[in-house]
Amino acid sequence: MAYMLETVSRVTGATIKQLIHWDRSGLIQPSVAQASGKGSRRLYSFIDVLAIKTAVTLRREGISLGKVKRCLKYLREHQPEVQQPLATMNLVTDGASVFLMSDNPGRACQDRKIIDTLAGGQLLFMVPIGRIACEARREMARVAPEALTEGLGTDSPNTQRRVRAARKGLRAG
Repeated sequence: MAYMLETVSRVTGATIKQLIHWDRSGLIQPSVAQASGKGSRRLYSFIDVLAIKTAVTLRREGISLGKVKRCLKYLREHQPEVQQPLATMNLVTDGASVFLMSDNPGRACQDRKIIDTLAGGQLLFMVPIGRIACEARREMARVAPEALTEGLGTDSPNTQRRVRAARKGLRAG
């Protein structure tokens, strides 16, 4: 499926002038058909539309066009096998920089990498508080199982069930 310039503009929120500029500057070019003279039409694929929508979103979140270009340059240099990085990679922004999160959905969240694309690929570390809390809970239950009931009213059948389930899970794991 191919989409014309006007349709892409309406769907993405990018102006026609922006799309033409992004095409000419090499930021995001139409992959189906590029303009080849007066009267020719730019035709965009759905992946192109996603990339444009991502660029528009980054701009709206305060990322300058220069930073979007630097981010894209980094992604293209370090992920050359990816045809349209803005459409297929998980990006996060704080309004000042653009971060790439590892895009392997099979990996646990705490094992994902975060890379600052505007700082030359500086690796950031995530503190996996969920995993840390689970590990601490397991360790506390192993070291002091009675601590599972501390501060809880153990008269409640729900509380007693939760304590038994927690202890059972500890023995199974």
